[in-house]
Amino acid sequence: TLSKFLNLGMPLEEVIRRATIEPARVIGRADELGRLGIGAAGDVALLEVVEGDVVLQDSDDQILNGNRRLVCRATLRNGKVWWKA
Repeated sequence: TLSKFLNLGMPLEEVIRRATIEPARVIGRADELGRLGIGAAGDVALLEVVEGDVVLQDSDDQILNGNRRLVCRATLRNGKVWWKA
């Protein structure tokens, strides 16, 4: 989904904000989720923007051809490596 937004022209900073800060705010947990800092959960996804042709498909089988995608390289949970590519 983040790659789709990126390929629709949304700036990377906005894509990340809409996947972190905004959902936390909507569910009333912005003090602990969606940010890094003292008192925050310490959950992080390390993402890389990979350039190259990509075909993105949605749940209605609609296709979007793009030229970059976000790839998760590692995930930290509570400040510790939880998953690594």
